Formats: sequence, C-alpha cells, structure tokens
Amino acid sequence: GSMRTTIQAELTATGRLLAQLLAVSTLVSVFVSVATQSVATGGVVPAMTLMSYVFSTLAYDEANGWQGFRLTLPISRQNVVVGRYLASLAVAILSALLGAAVACALSAVASTLGADSYLAPLVLTEETHKTIWAVPALSVAAVLVMVDVMFPLGMRSGLTRAVRLVPVVLCLLFVGGGTLVGNDGPLSAAMADIVAMIEGGGSVLPLVVGVVVIALALHLVSMLITVQLYARREL
Repeated sequence: GSMRTTIQAELTATGRLLAQLLAVSTLVSVFVSVATQSVATGGVVPAMTLMSYVFSTLAYDEANGWQGFRLTLPISRQNVVVGRYLASLAVAILSALLGAAVACALSAVASTLGADSYLAPLVLTEETHKTIWAVPALSVAAVLVMVDVMFPLGMRSGLTRAVRLVPVVLCLLFVGGGTLVGNDGPLSAAMADIVAMIEGGGSVLPLVVGVVVIALALHLVSMLITVQLYARREL
C-alpha cells in the first residue's frame, strides 16, 4: 500500500513534466532521424528523456519543499528512494519504447512516399529493423547507468551539489564521447562496428540482454546504497 502511495505521489508530482519531456523527445527524435536519414540515430534521442526526468525530479525536491512535505506523508524514507528508482526505471522503459515507436512510425510514413523520396532510407529493411529496438535499449541502458551514479549523490547531498558536478561530468562525457566516437576517435570504429553488428547478420539479442542486465543490476546496487545514504540525511 505505502509503496503504491509513494509511486503515485512521485508520478503525480512529475506526470505533467514527463508528458512534456516525452513530447519534446519525440519531436527531436523525428527531426534527428530525418536530418541524418537514419532510424538508428533517432533511436538514441529518447534516452535523454530519462536524463532530463531524473534531473527535474531531483530539482523538484529542492525547489518547492516537496522533500519536506513528502516526509510528512505516511511514507518511509526507504520507500521514497525505492519509489524514485522504480519511477525512473518506468521512464527508462517508456523512453526505449518511444524510440522504437518513432522509428516504426517514420518507416511507415517513408514507405508510403516511395523509393525515391528523401525519407526512403528510413524504411526498415531486413538489416535495419533490429536497430529500432537495439539502439534505444542500449542507449537507455547507458543513461540508466549514468543516472545511477547521480542518484546517490543527489539524494544524499541535495541536487545543488550533485548538479554542480553534473555539467562537469556531462561535459567530460560529451567531449570524451565526441573525441572517442568522432571521425578519427578510437571508438569511432567500435561504434561503427556496433551499428554494423546490429544491422549485420548476427543476432544482437545477447549483446542487448547483457547490457540491460548489467544496467538493472547496477540500478539495484545504486538503490541499496541510496537507501542507506538517504536514511542518514538531515532534512
């Protein structure tokens, strides 16, 4: 009962925000897919929904006294943490599904326009149909891992401190990621290989399942750590 109360409280507080984030994510995903003429690139965009959602919920805690108010509800601190982790997991799943849905929708539209239209590359083929679920699943799993590093920081010491670190972390990731995956970067070949592997003949299921299982295990570990930290936090 109290667990349901927690998740309801969490989703009631953030529902409107989530709807907005999903809408923006859908538009950006469509835009990126069309601009790059690739359903794979658009599939990465929804992962950012998860990132934005987690930041916003942590910011929400600090902004309007929701933190203090929530602790007056008949909800234990442990449930507050568990509820938040479950809510973020739900958003992760939603984001991945959204990524796949956008690709399917674009493919359907593109196939009605014929083979010589600008959107023709977006029509799903035997090779690319795997990317529409593999790419969102992998990118959302990667963001979930980042989020799991953030949560203990954010819930232990407040978002203000976590957020000061975040631009630094994101900047390093972005620059590092850009450098690594960029045209001549050491990972660009690996990145190309991953996409080639996904689109190639082999099965990508083991890779995707492996990555998702690792991400879920980390999510659980992170949650257990945060439960301990949040219990000791002075509010």
